[in-house]
Amino acid sequence: MRSTSVRHRSMQIARGRLSAAHAGLAAMSAVLAWEWTLSASHKITSDFAGQFPTFIESSIGQGRPGVVNDLLAHVVLRAPTVFALSVIALDVALAAVFAAAAFALFVVAKGGLRLVAAALAIAAATSLTFAVSLAVVNGDTVPWQLRGDAFESGVAVEYLLAGVSGAALIGAVMTVRRARVSAS
Repeated sequence: MRSTSVRHRSMQIARGRLSAAHAGLAAMSAVLAWEWTLSASHKITSDFAGQFPTFIESSIGQGRPGVVNDLLAHVVLRAPTVFALSVIALDVALAAVFAAAAFALFVVAKGGLRLVAAALAIAAATSLTFAVSLAVVNGDTVPWQLRGDAFESGVAVEYLLAGVSGAALIGAVMTVRRARVSAS
């Protein structure tokens, strides 16, 4: 009986505290969870680890900075399976953290909001860095250097993912700050 009343009270607190900002942050977390889940599931169901060295070798020098090509040739290609499995593991971890954060933002009481937002900020910073790294490794054109014809070029999904990750990072940091101020 007591657990039901505590659960009911906790849900009431969470519903009463959910602002439009938290709902937006939860929505961004859900979008990021979805994207990283799709990325991971594609890599897991395909021969990503087996094709990874071929992809890296075949595209060296194509649109990437020289330092990135050197890093790929001299570090990544020495242990390509380890790096491929690390990419898959990071995809899975990001998907799990973003999914948990999206759910937690709807049900967590005020006291736990700061912890959820801090975890979300760390995941968003990791996601932002990882997405930009993937875009650089792919040799994708940065958005401000796209050609004028919208039908021949577009923004790479990695840069869009970096943008959403950056917005989630800003929102999470602001939430941590607000939670810290309201706690004192």
